[in-house]
Amino acid sequence: MPSWAIHLGVTTKINEKIKLSESEKNIFLLGNILPDILNGHVIKNISHIVPHKEAHIEKPVQVGNHIEYRYDLDGFLEKYKEKFSNPLILGYYTHLLTDFYWNNLTYGQLGIFDENKNLIGIKLNNGKEYKCSKEEIRKIKTNDFKLFSNYIYENKLTKVPKYDEKMLEYAKELTWLDLKKDDILEAIKYLEDMAELKIQLEIDFPDYKVFTQEEMESHLSKCIKFIEEEKIPWEF
Repeated sequence: MPSWAIHLGVTTKINEKIKLSESEKNIFLLGNILPDILNGHVIKNISHIVPHKEAHIEKPVQVGNHIEYRYDLDGFLEKYKEKFSNPLILGYYTHLLTDFYWNNLTYGQLGIFDENKNLIGIKLNNGKEYKCSKEEIRKIKTNDFKLFSNYIYENKLTKVPKYDEKMLEYAKELTWLDLKKDDILEAIKYLEDMAELKIQLEIDFPDYKVFTQEEMESHLSKCIKFIEEEKIPWEF
């Protein structure tokens, strides 16, 4: 999945065009990181952990000779399409779409697979194919995302949500999260520290391996276009 900086970079650009109030745009920002807040990886001091499969509305899918879990985007859309006036739900779905775009790009388009559709490597930005484990692929692409996150924060390309009491009210629709006020405050504090460059991400490699800087910027724009063309009642 892409980094929070990428999620907020996407949301910040959409917020420049979407017809929402400033309060709603702020809550929409939070919604775009909401599926990750309770995963226990980014924010440690949270009320409880919600497993990734549950938070990201995943369903089992037969792929080759094995089962993989994929986002049930159609299921989420069908269930909540009448509730997209809730900016938190709108942001939540936008997060899932952003994940889908970057995961499909990284694994679907650049991944290398065996005859049983098992992921066995990835195409690098130097044109070479790198055969390795899925965990190694995750590490490499995550490093690219971290490098791009630094670029986003250093160049002030994203806004950070501010706490609003309405966030908890809107979150009641997302019953599987059981979100608490302190969870939101911890997430916002983390984002503020990142935006102010108080937190340094751990970089494993100094250079991009899968993408280039230019490709990351291009795909950020393409991701926004992909989201805008989805079956959402956007008002621009």
